[in-house]
Amino acid sequence: MNISNELFEQLIGQQNVIINSKEKKIVVSAGPGSGKTYTIVKRISVELKSVHDYQGVIACSFTKEASKQLEEKLDILTDKKSSFIGTIDAFILTEIFDLFKNRFINFLGKTNCIEKLDISLPLTDSESNKLTKTGITDWNKSALSRYSDTWISNFIEGKYEISFPAYKYASFIIMKMDIVREYIKNKYTTIYIDEAQDMNDFQHLFLRTIISNCDLNCVLIGDKNQSIYEFRGARPNLFIDLKNQGYTEFAINISVRCHKSILDYSNIIADDKYKIERNSEINVVIDYSPTIDNLENKIDSIMILCDTNQMAKDFYVSLQDSDLNFIYTRSLIGELTNKEFSDNYLELIEEIIKFYLNYNNDNPLLVDSIEKYKIFLSNFALIRSIQDSQLLPVGSLIEYIEKISNIIGLSIPQSITSELQELLTNQIYLNHYRNFKNANRIMTIHSSKGLEAGNVFVVLRTFYRLDASYRRKLFVAFSRAKNFLAISYDVNSNITGSELDRILRANIKRL
Repeated sequence: MNISNELFEQLIGQQNVIINSKEKKIVVSAGPGSGKTYTIVKRISVELKSVHDYQGVIACSFTKEASKQLEEKLDILTDKKSSFIGTIDAFILTEIFDLFKNRFINFLGKTNCIEKLDISLPLTDSESNKLTKTGITDWNKSALSRYSDTWISNFIEGKYEISFPAYKYASFIIMKMDIVREYIKNKYTTIYIDEAQDMNDFQHLFLRTIISNCDLNCVLIGDKNQSIYEFRGARPNLFIDLKNQGYTEFAINISVRCHKSILDYSNIIADDKYKIERNSEINVVIDYSPTIDNLENKIDSIMILCDTNQMAKDFYVSLQDSDLNFIYTRSLIGELTNKEFSDNYLELIEEIIKFYLNYNNDNPLLVDSIEKYKIFLSNFALIRSIQDSQLLPVGSLIEYIEKISNIIGLSIPQSITSELQELLTNQIYLNHYRNFKNANRIMTIHSSKGLEAGNVFVVLRTFYRLDASYRRKLFVAFSRAKNFLAISYDVNSNITGSELDRILRANIKRL
C-alpha cells in the first residue's frame, strides 16, 4: 500500500458513499488505482440482491476489454441474474435491433421479414468514422442525415452496420415503440457505464434517451485525465458536463497504486488532482534512459513505454543481451496488407488469437474464460444459439481462426489467412496476445492503458504537443508506475521540446 491507514480509510469511505447512494443519476470521477471498477462492481452486486430473478442491470463499457473485466469481477461477487454485460454497441444490437428487427421494419411501413441480420463494421477511413469523430454539430447535420438514410435503407434489407446511426435509430425505437420501452423497463433497473470518459456524442444521445424513457437509474464512472480516444470520437467534456445535467457528482481522489511522488508528479498535468501524502523520497527522475545498467538493479516488474512501435522495437533489440527477459508486444495492426479487411475485423481476429493462446494458460489466474469470450464475440455476431463446445480451441491457431470465423459468418480472404499464418510464427506477435503475470514489457503508451508496473520508463522522442490531448496521454503513461518513474526524451527534437523540458524539470523541484 502506498498510502497511510488514515488515507486508506478515507478511500474506503469515498467508495462506500457511492456503493450505497440512493441517487437515481450518479457520475463518479475516479483516478488510476482508486478502485473504480471494484466500486461499480460492488454497487451492482448490492443492487442485484434486491431485484427479481427476471431482472438485472445493464453494465457497459466503451471498450470491449473493459467489458470483459466487468464480467469477470461480477462473476466473483454475485449472481448476475438477467443482467446484460458488454459494450453499448453489443447491447443495442442484441437487446434492441435483433429482438425487435421485424417489428421495427413493420413500424416503418415495410412488409419484408428478416431472419438474420448481416453484421458489418465501417472502414477506418470511412465517412461513418469521420462523422463519429466530428460528432453532432450544426454544420454536418446534412452529412449525418444522408449517412443515416443509407444506413436505415440497408437495415430494412437485413444489413446492420455497427456505426453511429445505430445509436440514433435505437433512440428512435425506444421513444416510438411501446413494446421496446416496456421490455427494457421490466427487465432492467439501472444502466452502469465504466470508462465513461470515452463515450462519444451518439452514445450520450442514446444514454439520455434510454434513461428518460425507460425509467432507468444511471451510474457513470470514469476519469477525464485518461481520455485518450478523441480520434474515435470520445468527448471528455461531455463526461465533465454531466454534473450540470441532473447527475449527482462523486469523486474517488485517492490512489493506492502509485508511490506518493509519482502521483504528485502526474498531478502536474492532470485536470483533476488526486490526493496523496508528501514523502521525502522522490521516485521520479528526468532524462534517464532505460539501459541495461540502470534496469538490472530494479526490483518488481519493469515497463518501457514508447511513443511509437519503432521506438519500442529498437529498445527490445538493444536489451536482447540482458537477463531481464523483456517481452516486446506488438499487435497485428498495420501488418496485414488487405486494409479493407483488417480495418473491419482485425479486433475480432486479435480476440480469437488471444482466447486460443490463453484458454489453457498454465496460470489459472490468467485463463481467458469462455463467458468473457462470448461477450466479446457478441459485438460482431448474434451468438445466442452457439454452444460453448463449438468455441473451444482445437487444431492449429490458423485452423481455429478459420473455424470461429465460419461460425459467426465472417469470410476471411485467402491472402489474409496466408499472411496470418506467417506472422503468427513470430513470438513478438504471439506475446502481444498472451497473458503474463509480472512480465517486463516494452510497448506503446496507448497499449499500456489499464496496465501497471513497479518501474516505468517513459520514452518521448516524437513531436511534442502540449495540448490537453497530449497531457492526458502523458498522465496515462506516468500513472502506470507504482514505485519508480523515469522520463527520457530528446529536448532538441523539435521547437517545443524546450517547453516540455522546462515543465518537467521545474515541477520535479516541487516535490
